[in-house]
Amino acid sequence: MTLENKLCRVSICSEEEIPAEESDTAGKYDCIYNPDAYTESDFYNVFSISVSVGKHRYSMALIGDGNSCDTNCAVLDGTELTVLQGWDVFRFDLETGRIVKHGSVDSRGTNFAIFALNGGFLVYGEIDITMLDRELEPVWSFSGHDIFFSNSGKTAFEIKEDRICLYDFLDYYYEIDFDGRLIAEVKSRADSKAEGSRPKE
Repeated sequence: MTLENKLCRVSICSEEEIPAEESDTAGKYDCIYNPDAYTESDFYNVFSISVSVGKHRYSMALIGDGNSCDTNCAVLDGTELTVLQGWDVFRFDLETGRIVKHGSVDSRGTNFAIFALNGGFLVYGEIDITMLDRELEPVWSFSGHDIFFSNSGKTAFEIKEDRICLYDFLDYYYEIDFDGRLIAEVKSRADSKAEGSRPKE
């Protein structure tokens, strides 16, 4: 994925090989981050992050969970980059290339994407939808009857102007507001309403 504003441009893609931990002997990366000390025998993914800040260009490797996806994995705000990688969330100061904040998402399944929302960050996960505040602390989470994946071709996750719309594997449809409260829940195939699960405190 590529993100760009008036101050900087960032491109993120997945790499198959883990770089050297102490130094990148091939010269591909200027910074290598491996917070959980993954090795070649582990199930890992490498985010290759290319950064342009003004005339300054450099590259970073972020090594993390093998289930992480490089689509919708980051949010750019000025010279700050917030990256979701598995259950970890990192904030980078792109002027220095350093991690300035590290948070985690306490979800029960794989996390797919992160979005800026209401001054914080919304994380779309397989089992949980999680809201983080600006400091990457959890605010609320919401789960349904099954994983948020539609087996009938519907859009499983969508952020609208004033709500979040979801479908799960059992074809339940949910609408929640930006505070994690359930607005509506419908069993799509039967077109019958059911009592909704409530967001976790």
